[in-house]
Amino acid sequence: MMVMRADVTPDEKETILKHCIKNKISVSQFLANLALEDAREGNGEEQEFTFKLPREQAQKLLLMARLKDKSAPDFISELLLPPLANKQPHGSVEMDNLTMYVSEDEHETLKEHMRKKGISARNYIAILALEKIAKGSKSASRKEHKKKK
Repeated sequence: MMVMRADVTPDEKETILKHCIKNKISVSQFLANLALEDAREGNGEEQEFTFKLPREQAQKLLLMARLKDKSAPDFISELLLPPLANKQPHGSVEMDNLTMYVSEDEHETLKEHMRKKGISARNYIAILALEKIAKGSKSASRKEHKKKK
């Protein structure tokens, strides 16, 4: 067995632990399943972001996009993608870690997948877990909303 770790904030750790208890699954199993599923799927789907800008800044952004003959989303992507492709994220947030156990073959698969993505496994696995939990809570709240109607 090989050990891999996910770096999480104390609040994120609590969220993941609660999810695992609620779903009667070990933290190791939850994290390993997510990471291996992601490695098998490859890049997956695109993710859309929505953000707000003050009107003047939004107008400047639209003008800059227009001058480059691009749509605003294409222009923003053009600005953001190069730095994201070249850097490992770093921060000064207090981190704890969660441990997962995988076989040697799975460990190699995950290492190669993370190397291709250019992302630290410790951070990426945490993001996968938090995304999965968030998707689950959104679908659960939609079900609750339908029941009330």
